[in-house]
Amino acid sequence: MGSCLASRQFFLYNTVCKIDVLEAHGNVEDILDHAQQIAEDVQRLLNIFDSQSQLSQLNNNYKVGVPYKVSQQLFTFLKDLCDISELSSGAFDPTIGPVVRLWDFTAAQPISPQPAKLTEALKRTGWQEVQLDSSACTVTLNKAGMIIDAGGAGKGYAVELVADYLKEHGVSSASINFGGNLFVIGKLCQKDKAPRDWEVGIQEPWKQRGNSIGKLKLCNRGAATSGGYERYFTENGKVFHHLIDPRTGIPAESEFLSATIISSSAFYTDLLSTPFFILGEAEGKALLDKLTGDLWVGFIAIKKDYSVILSENLSESFLSRQ
Repeated sequence: MGSCLASRQFFLYNTVCKIDVLEAHGNVEDILDHAQQIAEDVQRLLNIFDSQSQLSQLNNNYKVGVPYKVSQQLFTFLKDLCDISELSSGAFDPTIGPVVRLWDFTAAQPISPQPAKLTEALKRTGWQEVQLDSSACTVTLNKAGMIIDAGGAGKGYAVELVADYLKEHGVSSASINFGGNLFVIGKLCQKDKAPRDWEVGIQEPWKQRGNSIGKLKLCNRGAATSGGYERYFTENGKVFHHLIDPRTGIPAESEFLSATIISSSAFYTDLLSTPFFILGEAEGKALLDKLTGDLWVGFIAIKKDYSVILSENLSESFLSRQ
């Protein structure tokens, strides 16, 4: 990539997080210190494996049907998640926590859950059972045993906050990569070379890491990929991947091997990639078409025959390997 002014690497969200700054004004180490602090604050806000996090406090202490006061930051985050749940007709659902815990893909030897336990866990989910009151900044959960899980968007949210901070504090060229949730600021600036778009390889699914199906040019954009090959186990000859369809509680039977969302918002690249993977081409496009405002969003998806489809707004940004 060339020389950096400064680079910072740390471990959060059970993954390696890296920030490379190539051009900036001000004290870069101080800027990176604060950027890392922002990332750590997000983990303290959303980590459901930390009993002291705000989200865990909600999950552990709410009473059915009783409004629970949360911070403005957590409220806004949860509202965005529930909005996508509604737009995706439940292909994204932040209340999937009870089901995710049953699958436990992080175990040394994961096993598929018993159908009866899965049925019981599904009864404790449902984004429609989350009521949000913006005037009081409260969350009301209408079922017992619900668990809101931020795993589908937490890293992207952290990347977005870090990117916003860097841009506001004089960083004009940088990359932020939190476990595959990527955002690049400005153009790639290298010594004695003209600035140019960043180039990112799109991983070829189920192949050795580093094998790409092509390159994507990015500038002030984020990218996040969802694919069954990222985390899975095999049981009795059947592959079970970690992309659970919240409507069924089992790994999604997608027409895609992988789906990459590219957006002007790092938060939405993370938030949209999984429901897009689950929904498939027609419904996935319909979901993206429902998004309004200043959000720029596109997609690259790889089908089971390894054919590639992409949104029209990426036709000049993606160079296929073929």
